[in-house]
Amino acid sequence: MTWGNQYAMSHTVIERFLRFVEIDADACWRWRGYVMRTPHGNGYGKFNNLLAHRVAYELFIGDIGERCHVHHRCGVTDCVNPDHLEMLTPAEHGKLSAKAQQTHCRRGHEFTEENTARKPNGTRQCRICWRAKQREYRQRRRAR
Repeated sequence: MTWGNQYAMSHTVIERFLRFVEIDADACWRWRGYVMRTPHGNGYGKFNNLLAHRVAYELFIGDIGERCHVHHRCGVTDCVNPDHLEMLTPAEHGKLSAKAQQTHCRRGHEFTEENTARKPNGTRQCRICWRAKQREYRQRRRAR
């Protein structure tokens, strides 16, 4: 546990945590404490300066593996319902991201087997765009 095993199942910590939770119609436990906004507009709850969904996972389910992500199955980033959370590896979590669901690159080329390259970090890259970028780079180098 990242914030001290001795407090893991302390009723006072759980009670304090649950004071910031509001249950909505979809059974999401919406975090109503401090919410940190990300550049993407998502909000992640903070509890004792930790991400609230990770604290919920550790309080109600168990330890989070090293380098593991906690995924919101419901897609609601401020949900802390342990039934809506699952631990995933970064690679598994990346496959579920909105970017991974995209069918075309930002220039409109379709992600097909032939047109898609995988970077070492697991992200996809459009081969058509990559080739164009390489051509531009070589032309700039020659022009010097």
